[in-house]
Amino acid sequence: MAALSASADAILSLTLHELNVLYVSANALQQGASQFEQQAGKLKRKYWWKNLK
Repeated sequence: MAALSASADAILSLTLHELNVLYVSANALQQGASQFEQQAGKLKRKYWWKNLK
């Protein structure tokens, strides 16, 4: 029974680690997407004004 408990603990620990890695990766992706969106908006406005002139 102790071996089963140790296996379950090991699986849970590994799963929590994988979820943490996924969470960090998702946050980095979100920050990159936000930065891209801001830069795209600036570029859009720049060329809108350039075409207006």
